[in-house]
Amino acid sequence: ELPQHYADMHGWEELVRGAEQAWSTLSPDERAHAKVWAVTGGYGPAAAIDVLGSAHGLPHAISTHNTYWLWGFGEESSGPVVLLGGPRDRLEEAFESVTPVGTVECRYCMPYENHKPIYIGRGLKRSWASLWPTLKHYE
Repeated sequence: ELPQHYADMHGWEELVRGAEQAWSTLSPDERAHAKVWAVTGGYGPAAAIDVLGSAHGLPHAISTHNTYWLWGFGEESSGPVVLLGGPRDRLEEAFESVTPVGTVECRYCMPYENHKPIYIGRGLKRSWASLWPTLKHYE
């Protein structure tokens, strides 16, 4: 309903709340080694987590889009990952299990940000160092 220059940040609060709800399902031990990965939507969802997420106890996000890819994945970890968006079948190529835990609903956000699934990925099948170079997404 809104043009992109108005709608791009609509839905950020809903996305962060969804990530926080997923994060809260992790045990304290899991959270110590977990990541939040903004899989789809470009750098915007990762920025939403980075700008608003610390007030909700979330770590900085990782993303494979543009400069976020250059910033890397952080430290090597086999902990769980809160996955924001992405096709489940593709995520299952990288993780032993991908469990749906929610969906982001936002009326005024860009249509491609609405109905974004949120998953918990566990059991990364490769190291982050070997996976990361294959994920670069520039546009």
